[in-house]
Amino acid sequence: MTQHILAITGKIGSGKSTVSQVLAEQGWAIIDADQIVDDLYQPGERGAAKIQTFFGDEYLKKDGSVSRQKLVRTLLKNTKKWVILNRLIHPVVADEIKRRLHKIQEPKVAIELQIYNERIFSSLFDDIWIIEAPLKTRHQRIAKKFSLPEVEAIEAQQTDLKWPKNATVIKNSGSKNALKSVILQLCPPMK
Repeated sequence: MTQHILAITGKIGSGKSTVSQVLAEQGWAIIDADQIVDDLYQPGERGAAKIQTFFGDEYLKKDGSVSRQKLVRTLLKNTKKWVILNRLIHPVVADEIKRRLHKIQEPKVAIELQIYNERIFSSLFDDIWIIEAPLKTRHQRIAKKFSLPEVEAIEAQQTDLKWPKNATVIKNSGSKNALKSVILQLCPPMK
């Protein structure tokens, strides 16, 4: 069976999860790369081992899982460490995405990526959708979780800004219904 594999990416608060939800309602299988990272950061997993090796034991909780809160606080203060973290974790995430793709039977799969790294991820996808929204809108959507300086620091790490020429840019500054309408035009429901 041939699968059509779509990457959904964009900066924090842009609406990637809403797009994934719309596609899931249309019968698409969804892989969330952030959930994969959560899984890899669990006790005894490859991601936790890499964090422990590079950052140290203090970045693990008592149960052996990664303290993402402590990790993010460190990364916000030192962007060089963020670059290193991406180099450590992206290949492991890509391997896990490939492993999960082999298990999926649905003909259409969308992969939600918080960080798009062209060198590592581009060969996995048939199409790429970049979800864009103004900074003010994105911050309003996630204000309970992050301050504006944190949003700016996080989003600076989210993309290498070298989008493929065939990527589709979707503007998302309106309502969820408006976004859903755009998605359904691009990708009508499966029969």
